[in-house]
Amino acid sequence: MKNVVFTIIALFMSLVIFVAGGEILIRLYDHMKGVTPPYTHNLPECIAVPNGYFNFDLQPNLKVMYDSYNPRKFSINRWGFRADDYDPVKPKDIYRIFCFGGSSTFDPYVGDERSWAAQVGTKLSSALGRKVESINAGRYGYTMAEIVSLFYHRVLRHQPDLIIIYSTYNDAHIEISPYYSRDDGVQMYGSPLLSFLNKHSAFFAYFDFRLRSIWPTSSWYVKLLPSHIYVKKIPPEHEKFITDKQQLERYLADTYRRHLKTVIHMAKDNNVQVLLSTQVIDNSFYTPVKRRITDVMREVSKEENVPILDFDTFNIDPAKEKLLYTYVHLSPKGCDYVSDKMADAVIKNGMIR
Repeated sequence: MKNVVFTIIALFMSLVIFVAGGEILIRLYDHMKGVTPPYTHNLPECIAVPNGYFNFDLQPNLKVMYDSYNPRKFSINRWGFRADDYDPVKPKDIYRIFCFGGSSTFDPYVGDERSWAAQVGTKLSSALGRKVESINAGRYGYTMAEIVSLFYHRVLRHQPDLIIIYSTYNDAHIEISPYYSRDDGVQMYGSPLLSFLNKHSAFFAYFDFRLRSIWPTSSWYVKLLPSHIYVKKIPPEHEKFITDKQQLERYLADTYRRHLKTVIHMAKDNNVQVLLSTQVIDNSFYTPVKRRITDVMREVSKEENVPILDFDTFNIDPAKEKLLYTYVHLSPKGCDYVSDKMADAVIKNGMIR
């Protein structure tokens, strides 16, 4: 019996020493690289905080250096946006833009000033000789369902003059139905345990991200430590509904149309202008359902008489032109390209008076 107890204690102490040693080594490495532990290892999980209105929010008042291979600055202001701080009561000489979308708007592969949202403001300010604020309201994984709530509950009271909607890709990847949808309580990055461990341990954040996203371990790891919290039990009717792919595709398109029109109508009712934009997507990832969602944006643009910047009309190969880091996330060159086109569209459509 004593041998068993001794073995258990020895194994436990060995594990403690291993974890503590790993924590020290990883933090020393981060210090030498000039990045911020543990944020540099699992940025999405570390910067997210649960929010019932729009799935999850971003931790306010945050400044970190991310990625030891290409260190870059990430700043979240006190209102939870990746932008410089600002007064919600807008000064009279300021023209204020909010840019909505998923991670391809948040721009995880560039520093603060290089994101396309930030560059739109810089380029418009230079071209027009006046102060234009362009605020990055992108969030990892956001669809139009979350954008509706974010716009209504947060952005409208911050007095935008214009909103830019750069969001089609994520809406083609969700599994929703009349029986169960995004607003039934799912919380991305909502696990209190995962959040605590990732924000306090560089060792855990390093392995959590790799086990979940990089290494071929995700199938069992996400079941062991799920990152989502489901408030309501998924009904069997939902599971049956989503097995019919054509039915699901129609429902995704109809839901996207409804949410997009809702944002546009809220904007018009509050004298806020709207610029829609299709996304720069790797051609090999442009599936039929993604094309259908993009076509819905084009149709809504005509129906609501709202200008649209359609990147498909420029006949470019994003991969060949090196505009993308991944299938949908922009490279620095891609951010320059998109922000140029965005700024031109704002000016040509006479959106700044």
